[in-house]
Amino acid sequence: MKIYVLDTDIAGFVQNENLAVISHIKALSEDDSVVTTIVTFGEDLGG
Repeated sequence: MKIYVLDTDIAGFVQNENLAVISHIKALSEDDSVVTTIVTFGEDLGG
């Protein structure tokens, strides 16, 4: 199992449904996890 941590830029691409990023995430193994940090969450809320 691998854990992939999304930074602010990539999390933004996911929110905007960027096809290239979404396809990479969908290609991951079911055992892998995609997460973000509280800092990224805060930056998203704060603009």
